[in-house]
Amino acid sequence: MLNNKNFLVSIIVLLAMFSTFFDSKLTFADTKKREIDFSKWMEHIPDSKTLAEMSIPGTHDSGTFKLSEPITAVWAQTQEHDFSYQMNHGIRFFDIRGRVTDDNTIVLHHGSVYLRVTLWEFINKARSFLKSYPSETIIMSLKEDYDPMPGAKDSFVNTFEEHYFGDPIFLKKQGKITLGDARGKIVLFRRYTGSEMTGGFPNFWWKDNATFNSSSGDYKLTVQDKYNENYDTKKNAIEDMLEKTVENESNPNHIHINFTSLASGGTAWNSAYYYASYLNSDTATKVRLKNLLFPGSKAGWVIMDYVGDRWDPKLYEEVIRANFNDKIYSPQFFEHIDAGGRNLTNLPHSQWNDQVSSIILPGHTQITIYEHANYTGDSFVLGNYNNQPKLFNLTSYNFNDKMSAYEWKRI
Repeated sequence: MLNNKNFLVSIIVLLAMFSTFFDSKLTFADTKKREIDFSKWMEHIPDSKTLAEMSIPGTHDSGTFKLSEPITAVWAQTQEHDFSYQMNHGIRFFDIRGRVTDDNTIVLHHGSVYLRVTLWEFINKARSFLKSYPSETIIMSLKEDYDPMPGAKDSFVNTFEEHYFGDPIFLKKQGKITLGDARGKIVLFRRYTGSEMTGGFPNFWWKDNATFNSSSGDYKLTVQDKYNENYDTKKNAIEDMLEKTVENESNPNHIHINFTSLASGGTAWNSAYYYASYLNSDTATKVRLKNLLFPGSKAGWVIMDYVGDRWDPKLYEEVIRANFNDKIYSPQFFEHIDAGGRNLTNLPHSQWNDQVSSIILPGHTQITIYEHANYTGDSFVLGNYNNQPKLFNLTSYNFNDKMSAYEWKRI
């Protein structure tokens, strides 16, 4: 006999299965997916949290969105949306690369390619955004990416520090930086040497095309930036870095930076866009899986090409959700194996019927899945007798895209 709680769960599922009228009104979990306003997602994080402790989405070569000439774009473009779009979609780490001109200004470059964007354009977009959303911060990674223009009067470092860094929008504190320190400010992340001014993160030694460790001042740094590799090597490097991030997460001053970008090969079939179409969703699935299976774990700073809403799951969303990955209390349903594709958990029955490929069960719970909506046809019982959530791929039980009803209970 069903107890009251199990009976209630069964009634909710039954109503949804037999009535299209209720499709837009019912969900199937006792807790809904946390709603996050990605334009101000930091407002719910305590001031005491260090930036190194947080899971932060970023963009690689953030200023390449104006490139339109096809040959140049296939080689050098890594973003299609401007700074405001990126900020409003939760991006908080910007990879800014520049060149000194002959009039004491810095313009953005990707190698030899001029991006038709100035450093002031980025700073002023960040200033405007932070005025609207003072709970947020912007981390600006800055490096020289091309030799100074003929006639340049000073070095890249001196030009930046004399003509830009004095602006009050930049955080001048150094050492341990908390979110409380950084709210409403641009935080400089130096990728240059020779600095004479303090504030933000210090310069770190940076190894080319590698996964490496570095340290400077109060900080340890672990970076995965294997940009010139084949696809499988890169995919494995990203996953290995996610594992390292979880292993080292107890140190509040240990920064983990995980680049998902691969260098373009110069054709549509090995461009940055092509690689991003696979690596972004694959990495998002891995981050999501860790969020669900290991509540409280972090993803680090994940730096991507082509941020946006083209591919599910969305990488920027899953990285942000890693800051709020609360323990789950009800089954979670997914479109693809390994918690990939869309999260179907809170969708109406018509949108998940015969589409579930994987399930994550909370600890000490059991689910019976059925082939038909009236609890008939083939069925299978899945049980999780552990304390931690557990993943079940329905392909292993000949039930892929076959589930139309379920009963769930605690055991």
